[in-house]
Amino acid sequence: EKIRYLGIIFDKNLRWNLHINNLLGKLRFITYKLVKIKCMVPKQTLRTIYYALYQSNFQYGILIWGGLKDNILNALTINQNNIIRICLNKCSVTGSTKVNYMEFGVLPVRYLYKKIVIMHLLKHVRRDNHYNKLDKKREFRNYDFPVIYTNKSFGQSFVDYLGPTIFNSMPYEFKKNVILGDTINIKYVVYKFLFLE
Repeated sequence: EKIRYLGIIFDKNLRWNLHINNLLGKLRFITYKLVKIKCMVPKQTLRTIYYALYQSNFQYGILIWGGLKDNILNALTINQNNIIRICLNKCSVTGSTKVNYMEFGVLPVRYLYKKIVIMHLLKHVRRDNHYNKLDKKREFRNYDFPVIYTNKSFGQSFVDYLGPTIFNSMPYEFKKNVILGDTINIKYVVYKFLFLE
């Protein structure tokens, strides 16, 4: 039926409901702890605690399970929205969630997955010197990566397909800055692009 391997729960049908539910249990416990300490520490310290406890837990293995459909990730998104409001000490659910994320300086789970996929793709591209071999005829396609198309929609939820697809959807200037930029600047450019989406 299911197996836990390196902290990730796989079931026989490669559905991720069991893993997401297990992850939500851990994240709810962390949320409870943050509610208890939110009045005692400043926002910057809460952000550090968020990165250390919360994001490190849901980011683990996200390259494997992060390409899920939105309806499966919805519970995780709701939990993350809740903890961001807690850390910002906003009791009301009114207002823009995107503004809350920008104010706290973190990415929502879907954007975090896109950032990690792009960074993973660029790490392997730089290692293989693939970006030097790009010689497309049109300038705006010069920095695109080849997409490995799949026969089934199931294959479209994996990194091999989503990495190049997400990267190729970036505007030309962003792609050019990412490919030709230095490593320190890449994370900022990707972060900026994701918040403009």
